[in-house]
Amino acid sequence: MSNPCLSLTVKTEAGAFTAGDRIVHDGFPFVTPKEVELRPVQSRFEMSGAAPAKFWVLPLVNFLPNPWEGEQVPELATHPLRLNTWPPLPEGLPENDLVAASWLLRRRAGLYYFFVNGEPGFIERMPNLTARAKMVRRKKSRRITGVMVGPAHVQDVEFSEYASLFPQDILGMLSLATGVPVGAPWLEFRDEKGSLVRRVHCFGAGRYERTHTAIPRHMATNALGYLVGKVLAAADRGQKFLRVAVNHALAASNQHHSLESQFISLCRGFETLCRQHGFIKQDLSPRLWPAQQTEVKAILQEAAAKIRKIQKAETDLGRKPVLEAIGSRVQNAAQIEKSFGLAVADLALKFGFHDAQVLDAFLAAKPHPTGKTWPGVLTHYRAAATHDAYFDWASREDLHTILRVRDHLHDLLIRVLFKTVGYDGPYQSPIPPLMQRESVEWVKPSTSPGLLGFA
Repeated sequence: MSNPCLSLTVKTEAGAFTAGDRIVHDGFPFVTPKEVELRPVQSRFEMSGAAPAKFWVLPLVNFLPNPWEGEQVPELATHPLRLNTWPPLPEGLPENDLVAASWLLRRRAGLYYFFVNGEPGFIERMPNLTARAKMVRRKKSRRITGVMVGPAHVQDVEFSEYASLFPQDILGMLSLATGVPVGAPWLEFRDEKGSLVRRVHCFGAGRYERTHTAIPRHMATNALGYLVGKVLAAADRGQKFLRVAVNHALAASNQHHSLESQFISLCRGFETLCRQHGFIKQDLSPRLWPAQQTEVKAILQEAAAKIRKIQKAETDLGRKPVLEAIGSRVQNAAQIEKSFGLAVADLALKFGFHDAQVLDAFLAAKPHPTGKTWPGVLTHYRAAATHDAYFDWASREDLHTILRVRDHLHDLLIRVLFKTVGYDGPYQSPIPPLMQRESVEWVKPSTSPGLLGFA
C-alpha cells in the first residue's frame, strides 16, 4: 500500500528544518506501535531572523591534494570564514629559515583561490587535515578535508536548481583534477559576519579510491583554484552532459575496472559530448571532393542496380528480401553514417585539437593490423568492447595497441572536458610516462605521434 510522505517541517526557536521532494520512510505505526524513521533525500534548515547571505560555503569531502600547497593571500587573511589565522613571517629571517617557513606556510595556511564576478573565493584545508587524510586513505572512508567559500552571487537555491546554480560540476572537476572522488554533504549560506543563514542538504560523497590525477600539486600552486574559477564562469556549467562526461572520464581510469569497462567508459564519455555538439551522425558524401562524390555515386548506383537484378531473379522468399536490403544499403552507403571514430575526430577538430591529423599520418606510415585510419581504429575497438564484450588479444587483438589507444583517448577526453569549462592551465597526461603538459592545446599538426603514445 502506498503511503508517501511528501514533506516534513520541524520548527524550533533557532529556525525551521524542512524536507521535501522525496522522503524515504519505514515502519507502519497504524498496524502495530512502531517507530517510524524518515530519511529525506533533500532537506534544508533556515535560521530564524537571519541577515542576508553574503557568502556560500561548501564543505569538501575527500579533497586531498597531496601535499596541500596553496598560496598566501593577504587580502583573505581576515575573512570571517577563515578556519585558521597565521601571523605574517617576521622580517630579517635568514634565507634558509625564510625558505623553510614559506614552505610550511604553503602547506599549512596556503589557499586555493578563485574569483566569482570579480569577487574572491577560496578553498582552505581543515586544521587537522593530516589525521583526516590518513583515516580516509587507511579506511577507504570519507571525511571533510577542506572548505570552499565564495561570494553569494545568489541568496538561495531551491532543490530543483542544484544542477545549474551549485556546484556538482565543481565537485566533478575537482575529482578529475585530484584523482579522488570529491563530494559535499551540504551547502551553506552565511552572512557578512560568518553566521549561518541557511543550510541545504542534497549532495553526497563516494568512498575513497584512486584514479588518474589530472592536476598534481607540483604543476602550479593555484591550478586547482584557477580551475574552480573557470568552472564557475563556464557557459556549460550545470549542463547534465558535462557532469555525465566527467563521470565517464573518472570511471575510465578506475583501476578496479576491467580494460573493456574502462574503454566503454571512454566511449560513453565521447558519445555524450558528440551528441551535445551534433556529431553523433555523419553525412559522408559532402566530406568528399565534388569529383569524388560523382564517381562514388556512380559506382554505388551501378552496384545497386546489379544487386537489384539478382534480387528480381531470385525466387526464394527467404533470400529475396535479404538481397533487397543489401541493395538498399549499397545505394545509400555514402549518406548518413553513425561512426564513433568519425564523431571523435570531428569533436577533436571542433576543439582545435589535431590528433586525427597526427595519427592518420602515423598509421599511413605504420599501418594498423586492420589497415584502418585512426577513426576506423577507434570504431573497431569500440565495437570489440561493446558488441563482442571483450578484447581477444590472445588471437585477434594486440594488448599494447589497445592500451595506447585507451591512454590516448583518455588524454583527449580530459583535454576536451578542461577546454569545455575554459581551463587552459597545465595538466598531467595519462599517456605514459605521465608527462606534464603546459596547456590542453599542446597537440599541433607537427606533434610527434610518440608523444601521443604511438611510436
